[in-house]
Amino acid sequence: MSVNVLESELWYLQEIEMRLAPTRFFRTYNLDFEAIEFGSLGRSSHPRLRDEKYAAIEKKDFHRRKLAYPTPTARIITTVRYTSPKGQNSYSKHVEWNFEQLQHGLHAAQASRARQSTTAALRQRERSLMTSGLRVTILKRDDYRCRMCGASAADGTVLHIDHITPVSHDGLTVPENLQTLCQSCNLGKSNRFVG
Repeated sequence: MSVNVLESELWYLQEIEMRLAPTRFFRTYNLDFEAIEFGSLGRSSHPRLRDEKYAAIEKKDFHRRKLAYPTPTARIITTVRYTSPKGQNSYSKHVEWNFEQLQHGLHAAQASRARQSTTAALRQRERSLMTSGLRVTILKRDDYRCRMCGASAADGTVLHIDHITPVSHDGLTVPENLQTLCQSCNLGKSNRFVG
């Protein structure tokens, strides 16, 4: 649902703002209403009606005319259906959000996108710089051998191109930061620095 909300983010933001606008106007309206109430209730001209009774009737009638607090509402419904290729199985998932859930869901999706667009996106971009040509260059430079244990592809070893300083530690995808490692050494090194 969060992905769908982000696809129409601007529209949702406009709809949320449109629904919140009356709540801001209501604050001013409420202050004006209270000012009128305390300053404008009159007195009865009828001799048999006491002032206290008249004030109670006027106050009750006055409050009956007060507008209710505008409650923003929304109802977002998403249904996802899946049917297996042969049509034997069918699944359906139904998600429904009210106004508060929409606000929270949109905020959470925006925060998640912001996190991804910084650290994770930069790391992904750095990893995408590893081209086939660059791999071949590093393999040739290292004579198709693991730089840690010396195993070679001729021995049937699977060779990997490894970042000496891992991308997770701001390592760059440049020849000076790349090395050939066998699968065992690369998995053993993981994202640690090995001298």
